[in-house]
Amino acid sequence: MSRYAFIAAATLFTGLLVVLTMAIAQRDARVASTLPDIESAPYSAVLAKPIVVDSSAIGPDGGLIPSLPPVPEPWPMPSWDGELPTEPDPQIALVSGQAPITVATEPPKFDASRIVAPKPRSDAAPTLLPPGGTTAPPAVSIPSIPAPATTPVMPAPPTVALPSLPEVPSVATPVLPDNPVPKYDTPQSDAPPTNPLAPGPAPMSGAYGGAYGTAPGERSVPRPISEPSFPESSAQGPGRNLPQGNAPAIPADLPGNGFTPLSDPPSLTNPAANGWSKATPTPGSRQFDGSQNPSLEIHKRAPEEVQVGVPATFTAVVRNVGNATAFDVQVTDAIPKGARLVRTFPEAQRAGGDGLAWNLGELAAGQEATISMEIVPETEGELGSVASVKFAAQASVRTMSTQPRLTIKQTAVSEMLGGDSATIFIDVTNTGSGVARGVRLEEDVPNVFRHVSGASALQHDVGDLSPGETIRLEIELMAIAAGKVSNVVRATSANSATSESSFPIEVKAPKLQLQLVGPKLRHLERPSPYEAIIENTGTAVARDLYITARLPRGMNFVSASNEGTYLPDQHSVVWNLMELAAGTKAKTDLVLLPVEEGRFSIAMTTDGDGVRAEPTEREVIVEGQSELTFEIDDDNDPIEVAGMTTYSVRINNIGTRPDAEIRLVVEAPEGSTIEQVSSPMKYQVSGRQVVFSPIPSLASKQQVVVKVGVKHGREGTQVLRASLQSQLRAVPVIKDESTQVYRDR
Repeated sequence: MSRYAFIAAATLFTGLLVVLTMAIAQRDARVASTLPDIESAPYSAVLAKPIVVDSSAIGPDGGLIPSLPPVPEPWPMPSWDGELPTEPDPQIALVSGQAPITVATEPPKFDASRIVAPKPRSDAAPTLLPPGGTTAPPAVSIPSIPAPATTPVMPAPPTVALPSLPEVPSVATPVLPDNPVPKYDTPQSDAPPTNPLAPGPAPMSGAYGGAYGTAPGERSVPRPISEPSFPESSAQGPGRNLPQGNAPAIPADLPGNGFTPLSDPPSLTNPAANGWSKATPTPGSRQFDGSQNPSLEIHKRAPEEVQVGVPATFTAVVRNVGNATAFDVQVTDAIPKGARLVRTFPEAQRAGGDGLAWNLGELAAGQEATISMEIVPETEGELGSVASVKFAAQASVRTMSTQPRLTIKQTAVSEMLGGDSATIFIDVTNTGSGVARGVRLEEDVPNVFRHVSGASALQHDVGDLSPGETIRLEIELMAIAAGKVSNVVRATSANSATSESSFPIEVKAPKLQLQLVGPKLRHLERPSPYEAIIENTGTAVARDLYITARLPRGMNFVSASNEGTYLPDQHSVVWNLMELAAGTKAKTDLVLLPVEEGRFSIAMTTDGDGVRAEPTEREVIVEGQSELTFEIDDDNDPIEVAGMTTYSVRINNIGTRPDAEIRLVVEAPEGSTIEQVSSPMKYQVSGRQVVFSPIPSLASKQQVVVKVGVKHGREGTQVLRASLQSQLRAVPVIKDESTQVYRDR
């Protein structure tokens, strides 16, 4: 055997030995706890004499079935130094011939330093507590094994699993009561009990608990019995005054009578526990469905005759004769007048002065529970009491709460071209758990679409939709404009919330803009250049475009770029553009000649494949041109000194519009004199200058001629100057005419 296997086996064996030793000690302590406790004496001297017990009186857990032994003489009080007299260890002799059992006088002590306990597993067995204690034993450590100098190479040791140990119930340590040594009314007897195998005293706890009470933290679980029997013994003889605070507790291993143990009783201090604690806001168990009819009957029993000072037992049997479980069963009774209560089973709680209450919990159909009280009559006469029972019944009902939920799903293209038709599939589904009643579908037609009916709002009655059911509808819409819109569909129902679906759709289409740039004012016969601009501001390509410029009657076509064609019969110019991408523009030139005065308009339009631009116009004002000219010439050149020369001034309006307020001034050179003037206008001669009156109006192509005779007195080149100014010519126009003068003498 390897070293590690040996260590594991030794550890397991040691642990089992510890557990077995503690179990034996607890059993011995439990045997000791079943013996009567006489007030302040920790251990009874009555056990100085061996008690013969039949082996059949030993319980299944190794303890004795309790009984009330004879009460010995009172135990002497402790001395002033606190020391108690010691007695030899009591023994219990068995009739089976086995060795006597020594009653443990105190819990066994173990030296933890000498015990090597195995390392606890993750799922460690329940913690064992020493008899009479509530704290865990001191932790024991596993001594470390020194590692060898050289680590041996060997397979891993096998895993040794510790067996799961059953939990050993705690055994209460005898509690010393605080009341003084009791005084007995009758002489005590040392004789053994007449019936050593009779069941022990009924357990008491709570208000009646004492030296035989349960250990701290334990609960007294009521167990139904058919006929509880309280033995008559010298300890419970006539006149015995047992302190209510030291009544015996219920042994944990008390055998039942075949009935299922009752549940824990509800608290008497909790109002909700007395009849109404079982109400819940949720459906109960299926067994509570339908009619629930629990019915309880109670039957009380008492001896035909009792004697003053002799304990007697009153019992009551509560039976559920109905067809359903009764809950919160509570039996109330009273201590008979003229009697003193000794103890009750199961443990009862005080209710008022002489009232008793048993909380039995639940009683299933056909189940029964037995309660009892032991009393000591103190007066002669008829004794008795009235018991009552109350309970709560549970009934459950259930239904299914459903909720319909409508969902809408739209299926369609997310992008399309203007002029196309779109088919929208609408699926309405009831995803809830109930039927949707009166479902109606509503559709708002977006402004970029048009339904065949021309309506802007549509609706359709679907009817009822079962859970999980789906219905599909179709709507066909025509795209009439470009833009991004959302197709909104609503589903309404009479018993569910409105559901709404929004599906985005973008309609793409070209969008054209026209612009004509050129002069707004033009004179006659002055060429007028224009620029035509077409721009696609839409989201799709514009195809097969025809651009037309319609000319006014006062303007003639001169030229056009980009293969523009003049149509004489329509007096218009046409261009053809195959395609124009979105976001782009195209330009072309046009030259016109104004031939008439007036206000004219040049109109431009365009047509294409499914697209049309808004027409645009360009206004132009054509005006005529006023152009005055004048000429000066002389009839004699050269001429001798003192000779006279006649100068002719011709004023002409060669423009297209008349002119007005025409002023003419003629000035002779120095040394010359004005001899004569010939003019249709009035004039005034002032020295060497002639000023003519203004001509009111001079029409187009009209002429005015004036003549001035001048005599030159100096030889050389003599210059005559004339200036002309009009309403349309604010700046005077000056012209000179020279004449050569010579001396002939």
